[in-house]
Amino acid sequence: MPKTKTATKSAAAKPRSRAKTAAITPPAATFPPLVMACLHALEEKKAENPQVIDVRGQSNITDFHILATGTSEPHLRALRIEVEKAILLAGSRVIGSETKPETGWIIVDAFDAIIHLFTASARAFYSLETLWQDSALSRQKSLQEEVPPK
Repeated sequence: MPKTKTATKSAAAKPRSRAKTAAITPPAATFPPLVMACLHALEEKKAENPQVIDVRGQSNITDFHILATGTSEPHLRALRIEVEKAILLAGSRVIGSETKPETGWIIVDAFDAIIHLFTASARAFYSLETLWQDSALSRQKSLQEEVPPK
C-alpha cells in the first residue's frame, strides 16, 4: 500500500510542476526531423546551451528558432558548416545565411527553422530568448539525455 501512495503522490506532483513550466516545449523526440538534425549537428560540434524556440502560429517567417553558442569565431564557422550539412541530409535546403565576420552572430535559414549561432557576448547582448519569451522554449543540455539512441 505505501508503494501505491508514493506512486500516486509522484504522479500527482508531475502535473503541478508541468503547470508551472507551461512554456517548455514537448520532448525533443516530437521535434521535426530538420530540427533534430540541427540539434544533433550542434551537439556533435560541442555547441553550448542549444535551445529550440517553437514559434509555430506566432511567426510568419519560420516554425522554429534554434539558438546555440560557440566559443569563438572559428567555432561559429564550424558550427555553421555542420548545421548546413545536417540541413541537406535532413532533406531540406539552406535558403540563405548571414555570416559577417566578427559580429558574433551567424544566421542560417532553412525555412522551417532559423538557426542562430552566437558568441557568448553576442547572445547575451541580443537576448533572443527574451524576445520570444512568450513562445515555447526548450533547453537542450544534452541530446543523449533527451532522446534515446536508435
